[in-house]
Amino acid sequence: MTKIEELLQDFFSLTGLGWAVYSLRWEKVGEYGEPVCLSGMNEVLLGEYHLNLDDKGRLSVPASLRNALHELYAPDDTTLVVTKFFENCLVLYPKAEWLTIQKQLLNLPNDGSSRAFVRHFCASANVCTLDRQGRVLVPPKLRQYAEIDGEALIIGMVRKLELWSPRRWEGYEASEASRFDTHERVIELRL
Repeated sequence: MTKIEELLQDFFSLTGLGWAVYSLRWEKVGEYGEPVCLSGMNEVLLGEYHLNLDDKGRLSVPASLRNALHELYAPDDTTLVVTKFFENCLVLYPKAEWLTIQKQLLNLPNDGSSRAFVRHFCASANVCTLDRQGRVLVPPKLRQYAEIDGEALIIGMVRKLELWSPRRWEGYEASEASRFDTHERVIELRL
C-alpha cells in the first residue's frame, strides 16, 4: 500500500466515511464494504433473461447486461470467454475476469485431479466477442454439453454470466430451492 493510500485509508476510517478503492477508482461503499450503486452506474451483472438462439447459434445479450459489461469493464472490450461450468451450464467471463481465473488456475497444485480439472475447463474454453448487434456465438459443442437448443437463459452472477438450458435451470431451481436458506455459508451472510 502506498503512503497516499495509507493516508486516505486513515482519513476515511477516522471520519467514518465509507469509501473504498475498486478498480483504481473511488466508489461509495455500504456499511459492510459492499459497493453502492451510484446513479447511472451498473455495478454487477444480475438477472434472469429468457432468450432465443438464432440459426447460427448466436444469442443476443440483453441491453442491460451489455451496459453493465460496458460499465464494469473496458468500454471498447467486447471479449468474452465461454466454457463448460458446473451443473452442466456454461459460463461467460468478461476478459478481465478470465485473466483472474487464469491466475487462479496457474496457482493450482500440479497433481492429477488439478490437471484434469484445468484440462476439462480450458479445453472447452472459447474466446468470442459481442458483435455490433450485441450477439455472442455459442459454439455447437458447448451448446450440446449444456443441452441448449433454440432457447436459453442467461443468469447474471455478479461478475460472470451463466448460460442454461431452460429445462435444466427449472430442474436445478427445484432441487436447490430447499437448500437455499440452510447452506452454512449463506446463513453467515448479512442478506
